[in-house]
Amino acid sequence: MGKVILWAFAALGAVFIGLFALALVFNALPPVDGQGGSQASGKSAKAEQRHSQPETDRGKAGMREAVKVAKAEETDAPLTAARNYYANVEQYDWDYTYNHLDSTTQGTYTYDDWAYRNESLASSDITYTIGNIDMINPNKAGVNVTLTFGDGSTQARYTYFVYEGSEWLHSFSEEEYNLLASVGGSASATAAASASASAPSDATSLAAPTSGEVNVKVVVSANKPVDVGIISAKDMGVPMITEQVQSKTYTFTKRPNADLTVSADDPNLDFNANDDIHIEVYENGQLKAEDSDDVTALVQY
Repeated sequence: MGKVILWAFAALGAVFIGLFALALVFNALPPVDGQGGSQASGKSAKAEQRHSQPETDRGKAGMREAVKVAKAEETDAPLTAARNYYANVEQYDWDYTYNHLDSTTQGTYTYDDWAYRNESLASSDITYTIGNIDMINPNKAGVNVTLTFGDGSTQARYTYFVYEGSEWLHSFSEEEYNLLASVGGSASATAAASASASAPSDATSLAAPTSGEVNVKVVVSANKPVDVGIISAKDMGVPMITEQVQSKTYTFTKRPNADLTVSADDPNLDFNANDDIHIEVYENGQLKAEDSDDVTALVQY
């Protein structure tokens, strides 16, 4: 009997030793996913997120700064062009200003008429300050200009500069067309009047024609509203028109040898536009000139 009891205790001790060894092996195993492992990985992810957050904030700040720099660089060129242009206006340099007009504006005036009208409006008491630049599209900028007069009063003006022929050039607003049109007469008319005053009383060769005017019809059409301009530098009787239309016919009279400029442009000067613009000019019922383009059409003679 004593031997039986001794063997029973020995067997029970072996069982306890086996369970203890099994517990040690189980604790040595790696955590099972979804239990302790998920908690450890969650803590690790949060720690990593906290560590990466400052880098993310720095990245966003860098992107915002890059956008600011890109916008500043985009406006640098038209801003410089506007400053140079109005610096020459203050110096009465009509050669520079005329040569830095876009094709539509320059085509509206001869050089002599441009110089005459600007000289009539110029004043040494006026200074020009360039303000904000509004990028309407990559090729057209709106420019805020402040005129300061000798008495300290100011006047705001909004004009445009367009990228044409690898440089930024001044493009007139409707206000500026109207401003130059307010100057009476023209360079040629002034010269003629001066010559007439100094000529003998029986001289009649400089007398302005009173008959023989031609009937003009201008037909403009497009598949969307476009900016239309009509002007004559030599015949002040021709109505100066600046408006936005899609299709319209204009009729008026002008002197036979007077110039005429008709333009029709995409409002945004979008060179990817497909506006299908057509201009036809008739004199006394006969087609005189025409032009077609998807972005800008121009008739000038």
